Parts: sequence; C-alpha cells; structure tokens
Amino acid sequence: MNIDQKSKIRQIINHYGNDHQRMKAVEELTELAAAVARGEDRSNIAEEIADVTIMLEQIMQIFDIVQEEIEVIIDYKINRQLAR
Repeated sequence: MNIDQKSKIRQIINHYGNDHQRMKAVEELTELAAAVARGEDRSNIAEEIADVTIMLEQIMQIFDIVQEEIEVIIDYKINRQLAR
C-alpha cells in the first residue's frame, strides 16, 4: 500500500472512529469468507480481497502495527508449516 493510500485510510479511520472500523473489518472478513466458501467467481473474490486488504491496513494503523512486524511473523509461520 502506498503512502497516499495509507494517508487516505487514516482519514477514513479519523472520520468513522476506531471502534466502528474494527467492526467494519469483521464484516468485510466475513464477506470474504462467505464468498470463498460459496466458490464465487474470481472477480468477486478479488473485490472481497481488496476490501479486506483495506480493512487490514486500517487495523494495522489502529493498533500501530508495521508491515515489517507482520513480515517477520509471516516468515516464521511459513517456515513452521513447511517443517511439518
């Protein structure tokens, strides 16, 4: 996500508030899960992934989590799974 997008996302959080956007994230995650479970078409899945990506960035900003922190955890989890 680029700096302009992150700035706009901060504006959205400031407008709606942390609590509202946390609940919105849950809603968007549920919509993606349902679309995947139903086996919806590729374009709908892509749209739901975009919605979830936006909401994940909001959650990262709300909880002050940086991408580098996530990358370390992702690397650990991938390696752990490969070791199984």
